[in-house]
Amino acid sequence: MTTLNIDTPEYNQLLHVERLATILQGFGLSTADVRRVDVLVKVEAFDVANSQAWEIGYPVRPDERPTLDVAEPVPGAKVVEGNPLYVNVKAFDDVGIEYVNIIATYGNGQTPYIQRLRTSPYNFMVPVPAFDNANPAANRIHLAIEAVDTYGVAHNDLDAHRAEESLDVEIIRDQLPSRPRTTAKPPKANCCWWKSTPSMTLASTAWC
Repeated sequence: MTTLNIDTPEYNQLLHVERLATILQGFGLSTADVRRVDVLVKVEAFDVANSQAWEIGYPVRPDERPTLDVAEPVPGAKVVEGNPLYVNVKAFDDVGIEYVNIIATYGNGQTPYIQRLRTSPYNFMVPVPAFDNANPAANRIHLAIEAVDTYGVAHNDLDAHRAEESLDVEIIRDQLPSRPRTTAKPPKANCCWWKSTPSMTLASTAWC
């Protein structure tokens, strides 16, 4: 048994909530003057004979800075020359991520690699140049990753709504393929066997 009327449609409405600072300014207050701000929502339902109202308050919280974690590679990882470097980034925000951006700066001075992703998964394939035997400093790649949330872009407040991580990786020389070493077994020495009969003697040579 249920008290819900299956014939009644669901009514959905998206409510826009102003920024916390804007709400307080309307009352001539600042964040130092209050401990909590709630938005009160009141819903009323009517039928031909009766009505019913329901109220609930939702706290308004400041938008949080996004969080960012570089899952792969680890700082100081070694990458083989000429093979793309896989970069796996985890980004989260309490409202939404606007984009994740990566800039790869090369020790050999070549043009930086830049890419921006606006949807997850935030995975990048960074080009890796050839190994430089004459200049060890050229065998470094600096990765700078940033995540910006939707609030920071919407209100032009990127500094307070950006997360950043950076790390270096090392380029190593590509090695030639190796073949497993095997030891050949020496052949067994040949041996002889004889079989004597009353009428003849047989001799044979065979591999034992």
